[in-house]
Amino acid sequence: MTRASLLTGLLTLEMACLGLSHGCAGGDMGASKKVLEKVSLSKYAAANGSLDFDIVDGKLKEGRAVYLLNWDLAYWVQGETVHAVNDRARELSPDLPPAPDGITYEAVYDASCDGDHVRLGQRAAQISFEGGELSEKEAGELKHALEARPDDLWARTMLLGYHAKKKYNSDDARREYERHVLWLARNAPASPVMGSPVVELNPVLNPEAYAEAAALMRGHVENEPRNLFLLANAANFFLICENEVAEEILKKCIAIEPDNPRWHQELGFLYSLSVVAGEGSGVADDPDAENARKALASLEQAAALTTEPEEKSSQLTELAEMAFAAGELEKARGYCMKLLAGDGGPGGWNRGNRIHTGNAVLGRIALVEEAVEKAKGHLISAGKCGGSPQLDSFGPDMTLANELLQRGETDAVVEYLELCGTFWNKAATDKWVAAIKRGEKPVLDRYNRE
Repeated sequence: MTRASLLTGLLTLEMACLGLSHGCAGGDMGASKKVLEKVSLSKYAAANGSLDFDIVDGKLKEGRAVYLLNWDLAYWVQGETVHAVNDRARELSPDLPPAPDGITYEAVYDASCDGDHVRLGQRAAQISFEGGELSEKEAGELKHALEARPDDLWARTMLLGYHAKKKYNSDDARREYERHVLWLARNAPASPVMGSPVVELNPVLNPEAYAEAAALMRGHVENEPRNLFLLANAANFFLICENEVAEEILKKCIAIEPDNPRWHQELGFLYSLSVVAGEGSGVADDPDAENARKALASLEQAAALTTEPEEKSSQLTELAEMAFAAGELEKARGYCMKLLAGDGGPGGWNRGNRIHTGNAVLGRIALVEEAVEKAKGHLISAGKCGGSPQLDSFGPDMTLANELLQRGETDAVVEYLELCGTFWNKAATDKWVAAIKRGEKPVLDRYNRE
């Protein structure tokens, strides 16, 4: 296999399937289908979608060449040659030369959990989404290939996505989905797939499978208490249904890597879960305020450790909301002013979020202070944010609009909803506007538009 064929085959497949690469935007699904026709599934199934070559100025970068969805592939680039580093790479690519002396699996493998592991978890989610589009015949072929090679995590992730899409309407699909998750919990608990959103068991909907998987994950954590890949996956597994367990695990991660902002950010998110439902009242003795204060402390620690400007900009929106929920109004006001001033970088995709959150939180602060006219002004300014990928998809937080509507400030709320309709769900906003003009006070809920 030449350097060119490896690059145009496996790398092109990854970019085409996932739309992800270094120095490359988007992908060509037609190219991915051609590649699939050219390579042998039995030989390359585990590698498809797994290779992650570093690209610099359109060229393969010398040095660390690939990372691995299947968790055990390692290649190395030197000059014009791609080398197989470890046994699995040599098995999948027997025609590649072995790696130079001193180049080991550990030299390719990045010990930092917050970079490659997170990115590969996102990739696994993309692959599972692709799996949701498989035909019944394609799923059957993958199932057959997986029986021959159970540790093919690419195939298993595809099938997870396939069954995840059907599990709520089919008992057979649910059982197959549970079977794949349990295999991962038993055999690959530290893999990026196990930490991705496609792995989702619930003690109500999946009582037996959840109990078994939870016991397995607890056992792994006990046996490998310093394996950050494993700890990250376990914290994610327990996050919703057993958040006390997730909290304990995340604190272990912080003890191991106290200067890694990821763990503080995730602990802050965990504490914020109980706050989000009620959105907080801005009053320090609100029942949610204690968790909000804990969340705020963790998020502030994460922000202090973060150096990436775009990430810092995104963190400001969370800090403003959580400071308000904690009753820290002056601190919340300060974060909002930073958001509106553009602190943390130019914003890019986050610009609309900054404008909406900054004004929405300032408006809620104004209401706490009984400055209704000021709150109305901030509501209108929030509506003029222009949208963002998140606002366009999931909709804006309507808490300030609801609070003003309950106070009878219908004109401001109608204007705000009409502005929101320019970037999000005009059918929903038009329905609410019509109801308000009829004298009604509908609950403005971006998640429930009835």
